[in-house]
Amino acid sequence: MIKRFAILTVALFATALFSACEKDGDTQKPTITIIEPTSGTALIAGDEIHFEADFSDNQELKSYKIDIHSAEDGHTHTKSIAAEDHASWALQKSWSFEAGQKNAHIHHHEIVIPTTIDGVAIETGRYHLLVYCTDKDGNESWKAVSITIAMPK
Repeated sequence: MIKRFAILTVALFATALFSACEKDGDTQKPTITIIEPTSGTALIAGDEIHFEADFSDNQELKSYKIDIHSAEDGHTHTKSIAAEDHASWALQKSWSFEAGQKNAHIHHHEIVIPTTIDGVAIETGRYHLLVYCTDKDGNESWKAVSITIAMPK
């Protein structure tokens, strides 16, 4: 009885040890190609952003996120301090892909740049537009473009 217990214990330990050494799931990050806007694009407050991108993954796409924030802080991605007469604008919005999708071409005009926030004109100037993509296994990649936001004339 003790011999059986010892053999069973060794077998369970060995199984656990070898299982821990195996790679679990997908480790390849998804790819992102931003088509619009391109770096250097000038956008006008009050207008829609023409967003167009291609996403792909070797297994399955899960979601993508767009993050827009001021770059007037010297491109350090720290919190921007806007002038008292301007409001700092930032946006984060996420979308999900259909289950099983490996490739996607996304084209939309869902993001509108505000002209004011709580009655105060938004800060104009340089902004970062970052696009993040996550696959079903949690691998994430990102790309960024620099844009400029101006007030309408």
